[in-house]
Amino acid sequence: MSLRAPVAPLAALGVLVASLAGCTAPPPRPVEAGDCLGGTVTTDGAPAPDLDALVDCTEPHGFEVIASLDLPERWTTGDEPLADRRAALLPSGGAYDDFQAWAFRSCGEAAADETGLDGVRIASVAASRALLRPAGAFDLEVALTSEERWAAGEARAVCAVRWTDPETAETRPLALPEGESFADLYDAGLPLDTRRCYAYDEEDLPAVPCDDPHWVEYVATFDAAAVFGDEWAAAAARGLSEDAIRQLDEACAALSPVVDGGVADPPLSYRGLPTETGWDEDGDLPGYREVACAVAAPDSLHDDVVGSLVGIGSGAPDLVSAE
Repeated sequence: MSLRAPVAPLAALGVLVASLAGCTAPPPRPVEAGDCLGGTVTTDGAPAPDLDALVDCTEPHGFEVIASLDLPERWTTGDEPLADRRAALLPSGGAYDDFQAWAFRSCGEAAADETGLDGVRIASVAASRALLRPAGAFDLEVALTSEERWAAGEARAVCAVRWTDPETAETRPLALPEGESFADLYDAGLPLDTRRCYAYDEEDLPAVPCDDPHWVEYVATFDAAAVFGDEWAAAAARGLSEDAIRQLDEACAALSPVVDGGVADPPLSYRGLPTETGWDEDGDLPGYREVACAVAAPDSLHDDVVGSLVGIGSGAPDLVSAE
Protein backbone atom coordinates (compact mmCIF):
# COMPACT_ATOMS: atom_id res chain seq x y z
CA MET A 1 0.00 0.00 0.00
CA SER A 2 1.29 3.47 -0.87
CA LEU A 3 2.43 5.69 1.96
CA ARG A 4 -0.04 8.28 0.68
CA ALA A 5 -2.99 5.91 0.55
CA PRO A 6 -6.15 6.60 2.61
CA VAL A 7 -5.44 6.71 6.33
CA ALA A 8 -7.48 7.66 9.37
CA PRO A 9 -11.19 8.39 8.81
CA LEU A 10 -12.48 11.93 9.00
CA ALA A 11 -15.61 13.63 10.28
CA ALA A 12 -18.24 14.23 7.63
CA LEU A 13 -21.30 16.23 6.87
CA GLY A 14 -24.40 16.01 9.01
CA VAL A 15 -27.99 17.18 9.21
CA LEU A 16 -29.15 19.48 11.98
CA VAL A 17 -32.83 20.03 12.74
CA ALA A 18 -33.56 23.59 13.81
CA SER A 19 -36.52 24.54 15.94
CA LEU A 20 -37.70 28.03 15.08
CA ALA A 21 -40.47 28.27 17.65
CA GLY A 22 -39.10 31.63 18.80
CA CYS A 23 -40.23 33.40 15.64
CA THR A 24 -43.05 35.83 16.41
CA ALA A 25 -44.24 36.53 12.86
CA PRO A 26 -43.62 35.14 9.39
CA PRO A 27 -41.01 36.94 7.27
CA PRO A 28 -42.24 39.01 4.28
CA ARG A 29 -41.98 35.95 2.04
CA PRO A 30 -40.93 32.31 2.35
CA VAL A 31 -37.25 31.69 1.77
CA GLU A 32 -36.22 29.99 -1.47
CA ALA A 33 -33.14 28.51 -3.10
CA GLY A 34 -30.40 31.10 -3.49
CA ASP A 35 -31.43 33.16 -0.45
CA CYS A 36 -28.70 33.94 2.06
CA LEU A 37 -29.29 34.17 5.79
CA GLY A 38 -27.17 36.29 8.11
CA GLY A 39 -28.74 35.34 11.42
CA THR A 40 -28.34 32.31 13.63
CA VAL A 41 -30.55 30.69 16.23
CA THR A 42 -29.37 27.99 18.60
CA THR A 43 -31.05 24.62 18.95
CA ASP A 44 -29.67 22.07 21.39
CA GLY A 45 -26.45 24.08 21.54
CA ALA A 46 -25.86 24.00 17.77
CA PRO A 47 -26.13 26.89 15.26
CA ALA A 48 -29.03 26.89 12.83
CA PRO A 49 -30.29 29.36 10.23
CA ASP A 50 -32.70 32.11 11.22
CA LEU A 51 -35.21 32.01 8.34
CA ASP A 52 -36.19 35.63 9.03
CA ALA A 53 -32.66 37.01 8.56
CA LEU A 54 -32.44 37.49 4.79
CA VAL A 55 -29.30 39.31 3.57
CA ASP A 56 -27.65 39.95 0.23
CA CYS A 57 -25.29 37.09 -0.63
CA THR A 58 -22.46 39.58 -1.25
CA GLU A 59 -22.63 40.39 2.48
CA PRO A 60 -21.17 38.05 5.13
CA HIS A 61 -23.66 35.27 5.79
CA GLY A 62 -23.49 31.95 7.56
CA PHE A 63 -26.15 30.11 5.58
CA GLU A 64 -27.44 29.79 2.03
CA VAL A 65 -30.78 28.17 1.22
CA ILE A 66 -30.57 25.43 -1.41
CA ALA A 67 -34.15 24.11 -1.32
CA SER A 68 -37.51 24.52 0.39
CA LEU A 69 -39.24 21.15 0.43
CA ASP A 70 -42.82 20.04 1.06
CA LEU A 71 -42.96 17.60 3.95
CA PRO A 72 -44.55 14.17 3.45
CA GLU A 73 -48.24 14.16 4.37
CA ARG A 74 -47.64 11.63 7.15
CA TRP A 75 -46.15 14.48 9.19
CA THR A 76 -48.49 17.32 8.21
CA THR A 77 -51.94 15.73 8.30
CA GLY A 78 -53.81 13.84 10.99
CA ASP A 79 -55.94 14.32 14.08
CA GLU A 80 -53.13 15.67 16.26
CA PRO A 81 -52.91 19.44 16.84
CA LEU A 82 -50.63 21.16 14.32
CA ALA A 83 -48.12 22.16 17.00
CA ASP A 84 -47.85 18.53 18.13
CA ARG A 85 -47.23 17.30 14.57
CA ARG A 86 -44.45 19.82 14.16
CA ALA A 87 -42.97 19.06 17.59
CA ALA A 88 -42.76 15.37 16.66
CA LEU A 89 -40.07 16.25 14.10
CA LEU A 90 -37.83 18.01 16.63
CA PRO A 91 -34.99 16.21 18.48
CA SER A 92 -37.23 15.30 21.41
CA GLY A 93 -40.09 14.16 19.17
CA GLY A 94 -41.12 10.64 18.29
CA ALA A 95 -40.66 11.09 14.52
CA TYR A 96 -37.28 12.78 14.73
CA ASP A 97 -35.18 9.81 13.56
CA ASP A 98 -37.50 9.20 10.61
CA PHE A 99 -37.40 12.89 9.72
CA GLN A 100 -33.63 13.06 10.02
CA ALA A 101 -33.19 10.14 7.59
CA TRP A 102 -35.64 11.75 5.14
CA ALA A 103 -33.88 15.12 5.43
CA PHE A 104 -30.42 13.61 4.96
CA ARG A 105 -31.49 12.04 1.68
CA SER A 106 -33.73 14.87 0.47
CA CYS A 107 -31.34 17.74 1.24
CA GLY A 108 -28.43 15.74 -0.18
CA GLU A 109 -30.33 15.22 -3.45
CA ALA A 110 -31.20 18.93 -3.53
CA ALA A 111 -27.53 19.84 -3.08
CA ALA A 112 -26.49 17.43 -5.85
CA ASP A 113 -29.14 18.84 -8.19
CA GLU A 114 -28.10 22.41 -7.39
CA THR A 115 -24.41 21.79 -8.13
CA GLY A 116 -24.71 19.53 -11.18
CA LEU A 117 -23.82 16.23 -9.53
CA ASP A 118 -27.22 14.70 -10.24
CA GLY A 119 -26.09 13.35 -13.62
CA VAL A 120 -22.92 11.66 -12.32
CA ARG A 121 -22.83 7.88 -12.00
CA ILE A 122 -20.57 6.39 -9.33
CA ALA A 123 -19.35 2.96 -10.47
CA SER A 124 -22.40 2.88 -12.78
CA VAL A 125 -24.77 3.73 -9.90
CA ALA A 126 -27.04 6.78 -10.27
CA ALA A 127 -26.26 9.78 -8.06
CA SER A 128 -29.52 9.57 -6.14
CA ARG A 129 -29.07 5.88 -5.32
CA ALA A 130 -25.41 6.42 -4.39
CA LEU A 131 -26.42 9.29 -2.07
CA LEU A 132 -23.88 11.44 -3.89
CA ARG A 133 -23.64 14.91 -2.36
CA PRO A 134 -21.21 17.82 -2.71
CA ALA A 135 -18.50 18.45 -0.12
CA GLY A 136 -16.54 21.52 0.86
CA ALA A 137 -16.21 23.93 3.77
CA PHE A 138 -19.87 23.62 4.71
CA ASP A 139 -22.42 21.41 6.41
CA LEU A 140 -25.85 20.54 5.03
CA GLU A 141 -28.60 21.38 7.49
CA VAL A 142 -32.38 21.50 7.58
CA ALA A 143 -34.73 23.82 9.44
CA LEU A 144 -38.47 23.53 9.91
CA THR A 145 -40.51 26.58 9.06
CA SER A 146 -42.03 28.28 12.10
CA GLU A 147 -45.31 27.40 13.79
CA GLU A 148 -46.77 30.53 12.24
CA ARG A 149 -45.81 29.29 8.78
CA TRP A 150 -47.31 25.89 9.53
CA ALA A 151 -50.55 27.58 10.60
CA ALA A 152 -50.54 29.44 7.28
CA GLY A 153 -50.26 26.15 5.37
CA GLU A 154 -46.48 26.33 4.79
CA ALA A 155 -45.27 23.21 6.59
CA ARG A 156 -41.90 22.91 4.93
CA ALA A 157 -38.31 21.84 5.49
CA VAL A 158 -35.68 24.35 4.41
CA CYS A 159 -32.35 22.84 3.33
CA ALA A 160 -29.36 25.14 3.75
CA VAL A 161 -25.60 25.05 3.66
CA ARG A 162 -23.77 26.39 6.69
CA TRP A 163 -20.35 27.77 5.76
CA THR A 164 -17.82 26.40 8.25
CA ASP A 165 -14.19 26.55 9.26
CA PRO A 166 -12.86 23.05 8.37
CA GLU A 167 -10.45 23.11 11.32
CA THR A 168 -13.04 23.98 14.00
CA ALA A 169 -16.42 23.17 12.34
CA GLU A 170 -17.68 26.53 13.60
CA THR A 171 -19.80 28.78 11.41
CA ARG A 172 -17.63 31.03 9.24
CA PRO A 173 -19.67 33.78 7.51
CA LEU A 174 -18.71 34.34 3.88
CA ALA A 175 -19.38 37.09 1.36
CA LEU A 176 -19.67 35.66 -2.14
CA PRO A 177 -18.75 37.49 -5.35
CA GLU A 178 -21.61 39.21 -7.18
CA GLY A 179 -23.65 36.64 -9.07
CA GLU A 180 -22.03 33.61 -7.40
CA SER A 181 -23.85 31.12 -5.16
CA PHE A 182 -23.64 27.58 -3.84
CA ALA A 183 -24.91 26.42 -7.24
CA ASP A 184 -21.49 27.52 -8.59
CA LEU A 185 -19.59 25.27 -6.16
CA TYR A 186 -17.66 23.59 -8.98
CA ASP A 187 -16.72 26.83 -10.70
CA ALA A 188 -13.29 28.33 -10.13
CA GLY A 189 -14.76 31.70 -9.09
CA LEU A 190 -15.84 30.81 -5.56
CA PRO A 191 -13.52 31.88 -2.71
CA LEU A 192 -11.04 29.36 -1.30
CA ASP A 193 -12.94 29.60 1.98
CA THR A 194 -15.66 27.46 0.38
CA ARG A 195 -13.18 24.59 -0.13
CA ARG A 196 -12.09 21.85 2.28
CA CYS A 197 -8.44 20.75 2.03
CA TYR A 198 -6.30 18.29 3.97
CA ALA A 199 -2.58 17.78 4.36
CA TYR A 200 -1.06 14.31 4.48
CA ASP A 201 0.03 12.74 7.74
CA GLU A 202 0.69 9.07 8.42
CA GLU A 203 -1.68 9.14 11.41
CA ASP A 204 -4.35 11.56 10.22
CA LEU A 205 -5.37 14.07 7.57
CA PRO A 206 -5.27 17.48 9.27
CA ALA A 207 -7.49 20.20 7.79
CA VAL A 208 -5.50 23.13 6.38
CA PRO A 209 -6.35 26.31 4.48
CA CYS A 210 -6.47 25.55 0.76
CA ASP A 211 -3.89 28.23 0.02
CA ASP A 212 -1.41 26.16 2.05
CA PRO A 213 0.23 23.07 0.51
CA HIS A 214 -2.17 20.15 0.83
CA TRP A 215 -2.57 16.59 -0.38
CA VAL A 216 -6.28 16.44 -1.19
CA GLU A 217 -9.35 18.64 -1.56
CA TYR A 218 -12.73 17.14 -0.67
CA VAL A 219 -15.32 17.58 -3.42
CA ALA A 220 -18.14 15.05 -2.76
CA THR A 221 -19.29 12.11 -0.66
CA PHE A 222 -21.24 8.94 -1.43
CA ASP A 223 -22.52 5.79 0.26
CA ALA A 224 -20.16 2.88 -0.38
CA ALA A 225 -22.75 0.31 0.69
CA ALA A 226 -25.24 1.63 -1.87
CA VAL A 227 -22.58 1.53 -4.60
CA PHE A 228 -20.62 -1.65 -3.88
CA GLY A 229 -23.00 -3.60 -1.61
CA ASP A 230 -23.18 -4.44 2.07
CA GLU A 231 -20.70 -7.33 1.89
CA TRP A 232 -18.08 -5.13 0.23
CA ALA A 233 -18.65 -2.42 2.84
CA ALA A 234 -18.38 -4.93 5.69
CA ALA A 235 -15.05 -6.18 4.34
CA ALA A 236 -13.80 -2.61 3.84
CA ALA A 237 -14.71 -1.76 7.43
CA ARG A 238 -12.22 -4.40 8.55
CA GLY A 239 -9.48 -2.91 6.36
CA LEU A 240 -9.04 -1.55 2.85
CA SER A 241 -7.32 -3.88 0.40
CA GLU A 242 -5.35 -2.56 -2.56
CA ASP A 243 -8.23 -3.63 -4.81
CA ALA A 244 -10.78 -1.78 -2.65
CA ILE A 245 -8.64 1.37 -2.74
CA ARG A 246 -8.49 1.14 -6.54
CA GLN A 247 -12.28 0.74 -6.75
CA LEU A 248 -12.88 3.78 -4.58
CA ASP A 249 -10.42 5.90 -6.56
CA GLU A 250 -11.95 4.84 -9.88
CA ALA A 251 -15.46 5.55 -8.59
CA CYS A 252 -14.48 9.08 -7.56
CA ALA A 253 -12.76 9.74 -10.91
CA ALA A 254 -16.25 9.87 -12.44
CA LEU A 255 -16.54 13.34 -10.88
CA SER A 256 -13.77 14.79 -13.05
CA PRO A 257 -15.99 16.31 -15.80
CA VAL A 258 -18.03 18.22 -13.20
CA VAL A 259 -15.31 19.08 -10.70
CA ASP A 260 -12.26 19.99 -12.82
CA GLY A 261 -13.61 20.03 -16.38
CA GLY A 262 -12.16 16.65 -17.27
CA VAL A 263 -9.54 18.08 -19.63
CA ALA A 264 -6.46 18.35 -17.39
CA ASP A 265 -3.33 16.90 -19.03
CA PRO A 266 -2.08 14.87 -17.27
CA PRO A 267 -5.39 14.05 -15.55
CA LEU A 268 -5.79 14.98 -11.92
CA SER A 269 -5.86 12.22 -9.31
CA TYR A 270 -9.07 11.29 -7.52
CA ARG A 271 -9.04 9.46 -4.20
CA GLY A 272 -11.88 7.72 -2.36
CA LEU A 273 -11.37 8.09 1.41
CA PRO A 274 -13.72 6.47 3.96
CA THR A 275 -14.85 9.00 6.58
CA GLU A 276 -15.97 8.38 10.15
CA THR A 277 -19.63 8.60 9.18
CA GLY A 278 -21.60 5.37 9.08
CA TRP A 279 -18.82 2.80 9.45
CA ASP A 280 -19.81 2.49 13.09
CA GLU A 281 -22.69 -0.02 13.28
CA ASP A 282 -24.35 2.18 15.93
CA GLY A 283 -24.50 5.22 13.63
CA ASP A 284 -27.56 7.41 13.11
CA LEU A 285 -28.12 6.16 9.54
CA PRO A 286 -28.23 2.34 9.52
CA GLY A 287 -26.31 0.83 6.63
CA TYR A 288 -24.78 4.14 5.46
CA ARG A 289 -21.03 3.93 4.76
CA GLU A 290 -19.66 7.31 3.72
CA VAL A 291 -16.71 7.79 1.37
CA ALA A 292 -15.29 11.22 0.58
CA CYS A 293 -14.12 11.86 -2.96
CA ALA A 294 -11.04 14.06 -3.07
CA VAL A 295 -9.09 15.60 -5.92
CA ALA A 296 -5.29 15.79 -5.86
CA ALA A 297 -2.25 16.50 -8.04
CA PRO A 298 -1.67 14.24 -11.07
CA ASP A 299 1.25 12.69 -9.18
CA SER A 300 -0.35 12.74 -5.75
CA LEU A 301 2.33 10.48 -4.32
CA HIS A 302 5.00 13.15 -4.68
CA ASP A 303 3.27 16.53 -5.20
CA ASP A 304 1.08 18.70 -3.01
CA VAL A 305 -1.24 21.42 -4.31
CA VAL A 306 -1.51 25.10 -3.42
CA GLY A 307 -4.96 26.56 -4.10
CA SER A 308 -8.00 24.76 -5.45
CA LEU A 309 -8.21 22.29 -8.33
CA VAL A 310 -11.96 22.84 -8.77
CA GLY A 311 -12.78 24.28 -12.17
CA ILE A 312 -9.14 24.28 -13.25
CA GLY A 313 -9.90 22.98 -16.75
CA SER A 314 -6.76 22.92 -18.85
CA GLY A 315 -4.92 25.27 -16.49
CA ALA A 316 -1.74 24.25 -14.72
CA PRO A 317 -2.09 23.43 -11.00
CA ASP A 318 0.23 25.13 -8.54
CA LEU A 319 2.32 22.23 -7.25
CA VAL A 320 5.01 21.87 -4.60
CA SER A 321 7.07 18.82 -3.75
CA ALA A 322 5.68 16.73 -0.88
CA GLU A 323 9.07 15.14 -0.23
